[in-house]
Amino acid sequence: MKKTNKRRYLGGMLAAALLVLPGCYEYGIDSQQEMPPQFYTDAMDNYSFTALSAPSVKFQMSANTPWSIVSDSQWCIVTPSMSASSSLVAEIELAVEDNPTVSERRAVLTISAENVDETKTVTVIQEAKEEFAVVPYDGIVPSGGARITFRVITNKAWTVVPSAQFLENMDKMSGEGSDDPAGEVVTVSVPANTAARREGRITVKTALSEKTFTVVQDGIVIEAADPLESGFVEMGSGLQEQEIGINANVDWKVTVPEEFAGWIEAEAVSADVLKLSTVGYNPMFVQRTGYVLLEPVSPVSGFEPVQIAIRQDVEFTFTSPEECVIDGNDGKVKVSGGNIVSKYAFRKGHLTFEFEEIHFTDNARLFFNMYTADAGDNCNFTYGLSSDSSTNNNTLRIGGHFGWAAPVPVSLTNEQINTVKKVEFYIEEDPEDTEKLRIRLLLDGQEKASFTGRTDPYAVDPDLHASGLQVNLQFVMIPDGNYYTLKSISYEPYE
Repeated sequence: MKKTNKRRYLGGMLAAALLVLPGCYEYGIDSQQEMPPQFYTDAMDNYSFTALSAPSVKFQMSANTPWSIVSDSQWCIVTPSMSASSSLVAEIELAVEDNPTVSERRAVLTISAENVDETKTVTVIQEAKEEFAVVPYDGIVPSGGARITFRVITNKAWTVVPSAQFLENMDKMSGEGSDDPAGEVVTVSVPANTAARREGRITVKTALSEKTFTVVQDGIVIEAADPLESGFVEMGSGLQEQEIGINANVDWKVTVPEEFAGWIEAEAVSADVLKLSTVGYNPMFVQRTGYVLLEPVSPVSGFEPVQIAIRQDVEFTFTSPEECVIDGNDGKVKVSGGNIVSKYAFRKGHLTFEFEEIHFTDNARLFFNMYTADAGDNCNFTYGLSSDSSTNNNTLRIGGHFGWAAPVPVSLTNEQINTVKKVEFYIEEDPEDTEKLRIRLLLDGQEKASFTGRTDPYAVDPDLHASGLQVNLQFVMIPDGNYYTLKSISYEPYE
């Protein structure tokens, strides 16, 4: 009787033995078979893959007879798909292409070997490509509250995450997804808002992605009627007034923070008009900014005052800008040549020049030349900060309609000059005769020179002298390497 070999697909301990066997003896196609044809694989019955960029998986294949793996779908790829001529043992890589459809798809792998009747099938399941869209609520929720809706369109499970408490009351916070192109409608019950306009975000998430939109609810409204193009009310230089429209649904008031009260004034002219005024000159060499605050007349819990930002231009020009380096952070300027000239004119008042550093050698001179802006008005006083005493280079002088007087010298060495941090001039009523003027010079708070009993041209002929004097700070007779750094020029008017 003829002996018949059993043909089998192995599992369990026998299969394990077969896997170990190739370590001692590797079967080849031409090997003489001493065992019946058989194969073993540790492939699972099912594999699942994501729709996009799915990582491959691996399983083992071993046999003592040639074998093959056949996929019934081109998108499902096995490598290698058959035994090699040199070996019947292999590590199999199973990979899938991206699923471009919105439907789940399946493939079947059939594993077989020559002269083995049994086969093994492996089912490969790939998820559908995600379809995901959110149709947001795109209106503004009224301050009295409302029910609003948005729509979730996806074939995947989803959840909703609100960022603000007033958006948390939803009729559903999650869903399983569907193939319905209309998606699912979510209703949000938004309560009344008794404070400022508010906003929150609603985020819809799937396992793979998320989409966010913003919901705005009206509340108390106090705002500029027209958007500020630069973000500021531009006040220019000098002392200016400007009115802007205000859109508000409550009675409101305006306040000026203490830090800006020295140069900004504000007034609620009417229910829809705000008047802004700059009442101080900008002492720095960059624009300066401030703001006023608008809020309801009657306090409202949770309302944050609305800022209206204000910007004031620089009050000075430079005759040699290439020799001036301005620090954009604190507004100071380092000068190695040329003049600084004020755009404004002054009369009675207090002028202060605040220095960070002076570096003079030899006969350098900083000439404070206060002269009339009007050619027909001959008023002036000057001072030379210099160690050079020749030709009145270091004197305080006065002339024109103030009345001529002998110059007053201020003797300083360069070492003393280089320690000066503040130069001040007072043009004020003479305490001995209030119909006259007194002009004083102070260095670091110490009076160095003065003129008393001078004619007050602003009282004698106010029309002729209406324009006042301009600041002209001239850097002259400059040795190489000399410079000064000026932090500010401030002017406090007395009338």
